[in-house]
Order: sequence, then structure tokens, then C-alpha cells
Amino acid sequence: MLVPMSVILGSIFADGGKNSGEKKRAAFPMYVLYFIIAGIVASTGLLPENIIKLLGKTSSYLILMAMIAMGLMVNFASLRAKGAKALVMGAGLFAGIAAVSLGIVTVLF
Repeated sequence: MLVPMSVILGSIFADGGKNSGEKKRAAFPMYVLYFIIAGIVASTGLLPENIIKLLGKTSSYLILMAMIAMGLMVNFASLRAKGAKALVMGAGLFAGIAAVSLGIVTVLF
């Protein structure tokens, strides 16, 4: 789902040349390519199982650190300036995503 979603969102949010008169193409996010390569390498059996587990654990910690870094960069004054409307929309999106995720997990498992 990562690759199709990246391509779809890239084409939706690309400028499309509306501002400069020329058609611009959205850059392909390289992390998607790295994700595909990692999946191929992990599924071929080239790496021992213990290395794959170690890399999986390491990736979990790296994602955790990235999310903490994003959270530390939040400007609360800017959030306050946006008002309650943005807060309500964020809470609504969170609730919607949580409900859909719970529904999928309940149906599939």
C-alpha cells in the first residue's frame, strides 16, 4: 500500500505547472524505493533470521525517535492561533482512523 499511496498522493499534490506555465513532475520519494529493496532482501533469505529481527527492532526504535522529534517541533502558539476548529478536525480524524482501524482488526482477526 505504501507505493501506490505515495504515487497517488504525489500526483494529487504536485503543482502541475499551474504557477509557472510548465508541467512539473513530482519527485519520487526515495524512501519508497528503499522500502521495496528492504522487503525484497528480507524475503529472499539472503540475511539470517537473527539479523532481520535485529533490523526490525532497530527500525522500531528509529521510528519512535522520529515521532518524538516531530512532537518536539510542535509550535503550541501556532496551534492556539489556529483555534478550536483545527483541534476539532484533528480529533475527528483521529477518532475516524481509530474506528476504521478497529473495525478492520475486528473483521480480519
